[in-house]
Amino acid sequence: IEQLMEDLIRLVKEELSLVTRNLVVFGSYAKYKKDPHNNEDLFIPGMSDIDVALIVDTNLTNEPTKGLQNVVESLNSILFEPIYAPILDLSILESDIDLPTPNGANFNLLHLYDVKTTGIVLYGKRDLTYLDNFISNKPEVKTSALAVANQIYGDLKNAYLHRDMYRVPELFWLGVDSVLLSGLTYSNYLNIINGMPSIVKLEVATFLDDQDISENLKLIVNQAMDFTLHGGSSEEHFDYFVESLRFCRKINSLLK
Repeated sequence: IEQLMEDLIRLVKEELSLVTRNLVVFGSYAKYKKDPHNNEDLFIPGMSDIDVALIVDTNLTNEPTKGLQNVVESLNSILFEPIYAPILDLSILESDIDLPTPNGANFNLLHLYDVKTTGIVLYGKRDLTYLDNFISNKPEVKTSALAVANQIYGDLKNAYLHRDMYRVPELFWLGVDSVLLSGLTYSNYLNIINGMPSIVKLEVATFLDDQDISENLKLIVNQAMDFTLHGGSSEEHFDYFVESLRFCRKINSLLK
């Protein structure tokens, strides 16, 4: 992981320094690096992704579209490196297009808040205060959260309708992941509204345990966390998938 960070920084410095505003690692790994003692359970090597955001200003080139193409091509050596590809989750943001605007965003507001509150700057500006301009407590935060929750629920519902095309274990793990992502979306929506730091997936169950939601919802998300860490038996597979569908539908209702 440290070698991945070094290679990313080196590549950005050597090939992308003119257009880069920030290279930021965020999420569970960043939380762990900031405070290993208190966050050692949030980052699990081999399971947790390395979340990285590269914020660029391609307007500094004569042709912004060509500039973005050059950025992507420069990163290919790392994106397709067999050692890094399974763990690296890299988002490329164009500062004049992808940073959120009212009523829509290519890069979700909740993720941007995660960059702002958990991020460690690897290269570029020494702070991320300029991101405050794109994060607010206005209705677009709810719109952004609801868009993500709708997508998660829609994908899960589509899988249920076409369940004959899946193996039951595939549906089960889709359900587990959907519960945690949907719960994370709702949790970080509340955190933005209340001005609290964002959380990561492995904190969802603990966070929702303290919220005013039904005990059944808390049970479903706690089961998802347990399955993620320890696996689940075949007897639970389809029943839990159906429960995950109900959970994600309820999260949508809470956001509305």
